[in-house]
Amino acid sequence: MGADKLVLLSVWIKRKYRELAEALGKSKGGYSRFIDLRKAPEKLPAFLYCGGIHNGIRKLQFVEVGCLGLSRVREIADTVFGELKLVRIYRIDRCVDLRFNSGASQ
Repeated sequence: MGADKLVLLSVWIKRKYRELAEALGKSKGGYSRFIDLRKAPEKLPAFLYCGGIHNGIRKLQFVEVGCLGLSRVREIADTVFGELKLVRIYRIDRCVDLRFNSGASQ
């Protein structure tokens, strides 16, 4: 069973990504700044949310995480957040491929 969605939270973020979000990000979904990192210079397959309205938290949501693999996910998280021991898994959605034959009688 693969992962369809992975969301990480951190109180820490590297200055480069904080400044990028502040300069180019827009308000979205309870966060003061949102940026699609696929459009950033490094073209990372993730969305970055900064400045959660309740606690100022940062959120990194991976795009097509099932195709990335653990080492690439860790590399991206380290690139954005830096200090991985401060990063927490917020959400993992699983995906399952179902095989069925519609309309066939057995």
